Amino acid sequence: MRNCAVRSVLLGALSGLGFFCSAAAQTESVIVNFGLHRGRYPDASLLMDASGHLFATTELGGMRGHYAGGKFGTVAELTRSGRRWHTTVLQTFDLETGGFPTAALIPSPKGTLYGTTSLGGNDGCGMVFELEPQNGIWTETVLHNFAYGGDGCVPNGELVRDAGGNLYGVTAIGGAHSSGMVFQLTKNKTGWLESDLYNFTGGADGNRPRSLLMDATGTIYGTASEGGANSEGVVFQLANSNGNWTETVLHSFGGDGDGTGSPYGALAKDPAGNLYGTTINGGEDGQGSVFELSPSNGGWSAATLYSFTGGADGENPEDGVSLASGALYGTTSRGGASGGGTVFELTNPNGTWMETVLHSFSGGSDGSLPYARPIVDKSGTIFGTTVDGGKHARGVAYEITP
Repeated sequence: MRNCAVRSVLLGALSGLGFFCSAAAQTESVIVNFGLHRGRYPDASLLMDASGHLFATTELGGMRGHYAGGKFGTVAELTRSGRRWHTTVLQTFDLETGGFPTAALIPSPKGTLYGTTSLGGNDGCGMVFELEPQNGIWTETVLHNFAYGGDGCVPNGELVRDAGGNLYGVTAIGGAHSSGMVFQLTKNKTGWLESDLYNFTGGADGNRPRSLLMDATGTIYGTASEGGANSEGVVFQLANSNGNWTETVLHSFGGDGDGTGSPYGALAKDPAGNLYGTTINGGEDGQGSVFELSPSNGGWSAATLYSFTGGADGENPEDGVSLASGALYGTTSRGGASGGGTVFELTNPNGTWMETVLHSFSGGSDGSLPYARPIVDKSGTIFGTTVDGGKHARGVAYEITP
C-alpha cells in the first residue's frame, strides 16, 4: 500500500487537500547513454512513432567526421531489438545547418520529422528543419532561417502542425517588439513561406513565449514565461477568424492561489477543455507547481493542483505535463530522494489530486536533471531523458515500467 502524507495545497481561491505519496518502487532502466558521437545533453521530450521507435534531440555533440565546422547537436533514432536499444544518429548540426536543438521533434503522416534549432542557420538566430527518410537515408532541408528583427530569433519551442500541414512555433526573442512571436510556416510551390501570427509586446500580453498546443479546432494555446499583469508569465490563446489571429490572455500568473512563478513548459488539454501545465517556481513553497485552467462562465479559472516542497517530492519542474489515461506525468529537474530530480504522476481518484514519485534520480548511472516531460505509451511504459548523469555524464534516455 502507498504511504501518503497529507499536505495542504491551494486550489484556486479555495483551500483543498493535496497528497504526496511514496509508492512502491517503479523499475527505471537506462536505454541509451548519451555522449561521444551520439550527442550530449538531451533536454527535450522524446517522440515515439507508430512502430515504437524513439527520436531524440541533443543540444551538443554528434558523429565524428560529420561537418568540419563542429558538432552542435544531433537528431538520433532509438530502436529496440529484443531487450537492447540501438542508437542511430540521423543528423549532426554544424551551425550552418542549425545548432543547439532544444525542442522535441514532431512527425508528419508520411514519416517526415520537423524540428527547430535554437541557434545557427544563415543569421545565427536558429531555424526550422525537416528530416525526410529516403531509401534508409535521412536528408535535412532547412525550411526557414530566422534573422532577428521582425523575423524573430531563438525558436526554442516544440512545433505544432495543423490538418493542412502548416507548421506553427514560437521564437523566444525578436519580433516587432523584441519580446518574441508566434509564427506560421506554409508550404507553397516554391518552398515554405514564414508569416507572423502574433508579436508579443512584453507587457500584459506576455513576453518570451515558450511553447504551443493546437487543439482539434485549430485554436492555439501557449505559455509565456514573463510578462502579464503581474510580470510572472501568462497562458494565452490565439484564435483564427477568417485569417485574422487574435491573442487573448487566459491567465496572468502572480495572483493569489495560482502557483505564481514562470510557466516554462508545454500545456496539455483534456477532453473537457481543461488546460494543465507547470510553473518552474512559485507554488505554496516556492519550488514550483502543477496548475489547471478550466473554462468557467465565459472566462477561465485557475487552480493549483500540487505545490512541490523541494524535498522527496521534487522541485522546479522545467517542462509541462503529459496526459495519459486521466493522469498527469511530469518531471522535476531537482529534488527527490537524492537531489537529482524526479518523475512524478498526479492522479485524481476522489476529487483530490495526489502526487506519486515514480522515480528519484540518483545523479549517477540512472541519470540526473530531467528537464523534459516524459511520454507514455499504450502499455503505460514511460520514456524520457535527462541532461546529466549516465555512463558518460552527458545524459540518458530512460524507461520506467509500471
